[in-house]
Order: sequence, then structure tokens, then C-alpha cells
Amino acid sequence: LVNSSRILIWEDGSLEINNITRNDGGIYTCFAENNRGRANNTGTLVITDPTRIILAPINADITVGENATMQCAASFDPALDLTFIWSFNGYVIDFNKENIHYQRNFMLDSNGELLIRNA
Repeated sequence: LVNSSRILIWEDGSLEINNITRNDGGIYTCFAENNRGRANNTGTLVITDPTRIILAPINADITVGENATMQCAASFDPALDLTFIWSFNGYVIDFNKENIHYQRNFMLDSNGELLIRNA
């Protein structure tokens, strides 16, 4: 590799690739040498699709005692796992607690629907 508009090899040997594409994925090897010898090491660069929210929660007005549903869905690279994390007033909701007030819909991997019971 040589320096170009997208590829920069820094003085410390670091490699920087700008505007990455799927074609940049693969096996990269760094070689270092001096008058004492030569060494190399290899790493793999895997390119994945970005995770994006495709259905965001919207504001809702409900009456005290009713249930409310907050929608959330995402697109993501199928090679990766996806986790939805909900928070309320800045505090993460712990669905592992014995918590009947907040529930999640686990029917679809890309759906992070939140059910709030008896608001």
C-alpha cells in the first residue's frame, strides 16, 4: 500500500483508510525491518453494514392506568447481533428484574418494542 487520497500510512506505521468500502475488507499485513531483522503481523478487516433506527419511538398521550407501547425497530448487518436498550429519564430499564411494569416484545430480532403496563 502507498499513501493516496484515501490511504495514509503514518510515521508510526499505523494505517488509516478513509471513506471505507466493502472492497477494503480483507487481510492486511504490516512488515517492519531494520538492520537487526524483519518482523510481520497480520490482521483482518471486516466491513459490516451500519446499524440504523428505521422506526423510532414517537410521543404518546395516554390516560393514567392504561398501557402504552413505544415502537423501535432497526436495520443491521446480519453477521452481527443486535440489542435494544431502553432508558427512562436517563436510567437504563432492567428487564431482568421482576418487573411487570416494563416489558419487551422479543418476537422479532429487529424489533425493540417497549410495553409500559398500567401507566
